[in-house]
Amino acid sequence: MTHVRRLLSRPLAFLLLWVCAACVPVPLPQSSFFRPGAGVLPDSVRDPARWPPGYQMEERVFRAADGTRLHGLAFRRREPRAAVLFFGGNAFHSGTTGLRRARTLGAAGVDIFFIDYRGYGQSEGKPTIDALKADADAVYDSLVGSGAVRPERLIVHGHSLGSFVAAHLATMRTIAGLVMEAPITDVDEHVAARTPWFAKLLLDVRADSMARKESNLERVRRVDVPLLVLGGADDRVTPPGMARRIFEAAATPEIRKRLHILGGSGHNDMTANPAFATAYEQFLALPFPGTRTAEP
Repeated sequence: MTHVRRLLSRPLAFLLLWVCAACVPVPLPQSSFFRPGAGVLPDSVRDPARWPPGYQMEERVFRAADGTRLHGLAFRRREPRAAVLFFGGNAFHSGTTGLRRARTLGAAGVDIFFIDYRGYGQSEGKPTIDALKADADAVYDSLVGSGAVRPERLIVHGHSLGSFVAAHLATMRTIAGLVMEAPITDVDEHVAARTPWFAKLLLDVRADSMARKESNLERVRRVDVPLLVLGGADDRVTPPGMARRIFEAAATPEIRKRLHILGGSGHNDMTANPAFATAYEQFLALPFPGTRTAEP
């Protein structure tokens, strides 16, 4: 330890050490992006008093292309304005955070579908980025194929990690609109934003090669559907600058896209901001096919 301290006390030696360390990348495995956890559906989810007023809840089971069992929840009402298929962040579980989301989205008068990623809640399997995207395709195909939703009335909503899944689905299937909440521009920028400055002096932290291919900036350039981008002004996980860049890069014409940076909101609390409901209402009022106008 004494030798190390002497070495670090010599500027030239420290500079050489820094150069050598910076030349060696530190890989981040895909597993670092996920926080899976199995769990039993809480009793509170089955309590009608906890559901949005006027809604019924039902459990749904989907089968991925490889046969993996995926669990989800649906909150449905009579004469919905539209349907929302929601993909959460890396800690989202339909039975806990999903219930809070349902009450917020339910105020907009839409049907709501949640899916637990592989390895989350009661879904089987192990999450990878490619698997999540393929599972999103399978869930969409099941919902549309069964008649549960119509493509022209389906809004896909992704929060944080889920913004990659939602944007992917928007490029692969027909949807009515896209909502990106606390979105990530691309994996490289996200890793850079989450790496402390002092670590950057010594380490070249990189996501693995498969994850580095993920870019919402590239995807929104290929999507021309009504778009709502939501960012938290106080978000330190996905800074609001990411939301602004995604909005600016989107191919959707200005008349059909909206950007809202919510003051006082961070990464996970935007739904508690009254401006969230206002932004959603304004988005649903955009002139795109399939949605119903709000009842007076």
